Amino acid sequence: VPWLLAWLAAQALGPSPDAFHLALPFERDWPVVQVTQFGYLSTYLFVPLTPLLIRTRRDLRHFAVSGLLATIVVTLIWFTVPVVASNRTFEPADFWGRMLATEQAHSNGVAAFPAFHVLWSLFAMQGWIANARVSGRAAWRWIGIGWTVLNVISCVTTAQHTVIEVLAAGA
Repeated sequence: VPWLLAWLAAQALGPSPDAFHLALPFERDWPVVQVTQFGYLSTYLFVPLTPLLIRTRRDLRHFAVSGLLATIVVTLIWFTVPVVASNRTFEPADFWGRMLATEQAHSNGVAAFPAFHVLWSLFAMQGWIANARVSGRAAWRWIGIGWTVLNVISCVTTAQHTVIEVLAAGA
């Protein structure tokens, strides 16, 4: 909820007059892989599901505190570093393309640096790995890692984020 409120506030303020794009020259011509919108949208299910799977108070606290601290730090970045997303153009070809177009239409390009989809994915992955450790079931680890890799790739292939935005989130 704090992240959502911060994102909505950034959207309400809109892009700064001195906003700039972070797309590297070589990624400007990359195709938009519309079907990978599935991975991008799955963040909205995977992340809220994570606290339900975490088995210890310590791991749940780590997930919550990480998310809260990241929300504070990233919100400060959103309001001080005038980056605006540079979505690549595409023609929606299928259901996933229409979903991607809809998502892009509901954003004015702000609040993209660093990529919060990547941050939340990394926090969720830690929760899934913790679940594997506590339960003794390695499958949880691989589901968490696999989903995170899918999500990070989808951030770039859907043109929702640039390589720099993704790397900044990882850092």
